[in-house]
Amino acid sequence: MVTKDYNVQAYLFGGYWEDIGIIKSFFNANFALMDQLPKFQLYDQMEPLFTSPRFLPPINILSARECSVKHSIVGVRSRLEAGVELKEMYN
Repeated sequence: MVTKDYNVQAYLFGGYWEDIGIIKSFFNANFALMDQLPKFQLYDQMEPLFTSPRFLPPINILSARECSVKHSIVGVRSRLEAGVELKEMYN
């Protein structure tokens, strides 16, 4: 295949881009969203993100005695009950 045989165009993208092709980079990109000034803004009113709801069963952890959650992303399906200690929580 030779590019001169096709209509090839380029676009210079100046926004946020992160290669999440491996699990470690996917993990790091998710945690980078918790930075005080993240490179990528999820709540930009000028450029909203739309997604579909996921109706998934919750994760169960049974017989836990004490719980401390530190520097973590707590999912939308999570339920934290009395006695749970949250550290480094971001709004």
